[in-house]
Amino acid sequence: MSELLHAIPPIKRARAYYLYDFKGKRYLDLWQQDGRALLGHRPSGLTRVIKQVCSKGLITDLPAIYIKRLEKLLKQLLPQYKTVRAVYCMHRALELASLYLKKNIEVSMLRDPLINSRSGAKEPIAYWRPFCDMPGRAEVVLPILPLIVSGAPVIICFKRKLPADFPLSDIISPLLLAGLIRSGYDLLQYQTAEWYNEELLKHAPGWKQQGIYITAQFEKSLYAHVFHAFLKQGFVLSPDYPGPSILPRELSEGELKKMLKLFHEIPGE
Repeated sequence: MSELLHAIPPIKRARAYYLYDFKGKRYLDLWQQDGRALLGHRPSGLTRVIKQVCSKGLITDLPAIYIKRLEKLLKQLLPQYKTVRAVYCMHRALELASLYLKKNIEVSMLRDPLINSRSGAKEPIAYWRPFCDMPGRAEVVLPILPLIVSGAPVIICFKRKLPADFPLSDIISPLLLAGLIRSGYDLLQYQTAEWYNEELLKHAPGWKQQGIYITAQFEKSLYAHVFHAFLKQGFVLSPDYPGPSILPRELSEGELKKMLKLFHEIPGE
């Protein structure tokens, strides 16, 4: 966990893309939990589905129909990938990736298409981020889906069909799987804000915009200073260098101007 997270004051509540501390100060969330709050905090569809599953008593880890529904969703999001597994932890995900690729896969080998992906190169394993152009180059992908619930499972998508004796998904709480599925279908209907364009930060020194994602291009040693400068002005960047931070779908005209001013002035030339 990044030490910069401790600079964020205790949060009393969260709504849409805003965080509120106990002193009443509001922060625009550009971190969005590394994409897990891409749909905002407390999305209405997710809240409704979780209540429905809870009303059925399907909270603990029990076999349920949701794995099949998750597979159907992933085939829409990532049609290049034939099979899906859901597991409880990254260690288990790397075990399955190693078995599939027939070589030892460590977390350091995971590529991020925004940060350390090699242009045009085929990767053995990579993260997949919504709306980030990575047309099936990796044999195995771990989608970062917008489920802002602690303990969310790790999803693994494989390019080829798996052998019959390949390990199955873990038995995961239907509550978590139903939340993932709802968030995934909401993702299919995601629309950027009217003010959005792909060149908002074209002339902002030290930053790179790739769609809705923003990464730092300046020295790592400056990042803590930049993070604190944004935080003081009411904006939460990714606490991890070089990011990504993510443009929100909702903010006021005044906040947009203030945000763009900060990106163009900090860290500066």
